[in-house]
Amino acid sequence: FIAKKLIVSYLHIFKSDLSLKSDNFGQLPAIWSILKKYDYTFYKWLLNILDNNEEDVSFALEWYISWFSHSSIKEFSLILKIYDFMIATQNQQIGLYMVVAMMLINKEKMMEECESLTDFILFTKDDIKFNDEFVSELIKKCHFIMQ
Repeated sequence: FIAKKLIVSYLHIFKSDLSLKSDNFGQLPAIWSILKKYDYTFYKWLLNILDNNEEDVSFALEWYISWFSHSSIKEFSLILKIYDFMIATQNQQIGLYMVVAMMLINKEKMMEECESLTDFILFTKDDIKFNDEFVSELIKKCHFIMQ
């Protein structure tokens, strides 16, 4: 019963864009304008990798929906740390900010290692390593973007 209330609250507060609308990926396409604001060079590079298609946000969907807990993070304590931060913000766009923070933290490595869409997808699935230091940096970067 408590879990059901938490899940419904979570969907209502943070995921209403996905659960209540029929458009593609809810607010997720807004990551492009946020990326453009914080790092125009990386934004252009990523667009180039994605064949200049700002509508393609599928690479970030798993992160956005699950707040990185689906398969990205293996340690439960790190998942809790991220969730504590994100829920405490009470900001409906926190998922967007966290996805952008994730990408900005990894931008140098992405730009060095990814030459194609396939490389990029593999990088997002396999090469981002979560540990306590990384999660702390992620939260700090997200907090900065929220300001």
